[in-house]
Amino acid sequence: MKNTKDYILLEAFKLFLEKGYDKVSMSELVSVSGLSKGAFYHYFSSKEELFKESITAHFFSALGENLSPPKQSNSLEESLISIIDYKALAYKNMLELNENSNFFNLLFQAIGMFPEFRNHLKVGSLSEENMMAQLFEDAISRGEICSTIPSKQLAQMYAAMLDGMELHAVVIGELDSLHNEERRITLEFLKLLKNKV
Repeated sequence: MKNTKDYILLEAFKLFLEKGYDKVSMSELVSVSGLSKGAFYHYFSSKEELFKESITAHFFSALGENLSPPKQSNSLEESLISIIDYKALAYKNMLELNENSNFFNLLFQAIGMFPEFRNHLKVGSLSEENMMAQLFEDAISRGEICSTIPSKQLAQMYAAMLDGMELHAVVIGELDSLHNEERRITLEFLKLLKNKV
């Protein structure tokens, strides 16, 4: 841990993951920090400030900072599987913070409190879709897949499919099988494109 503030952000984030924003008290946040109340308030003046910074640090920055970006290869299948593997590692890192976490719920709370977070997510989502669109475009030009659907729309369909599977896995409590299911569905999606369906 780099410093005390980083430690507080991480411990607070774990607590928010476990209980949600509304059910965490300032006294609990002070307690998990290991600091006196006065020392704690030197770093954060409110629960809202701490929540915003912890979400920023651990949803939008730290979640993927130690991961290698998805590799692009000569094969669309390998490239898409690489994206899934990258996401699976990100989820694994999140679950290591709190295996009973409800990170989608926490994310929705953060968006409700800080609408600018939605723009951050939108930028990330569009960037991912653009990368996927290029992968589909390259695969079409190589003859690897055949589709009359434009590559941008294929990317939007594929990204929405993954997002839906991820949300569904959280709702039904089956995150353990998500990675394998996303791999399986990706292969089925590619079969459709290869068979010109």
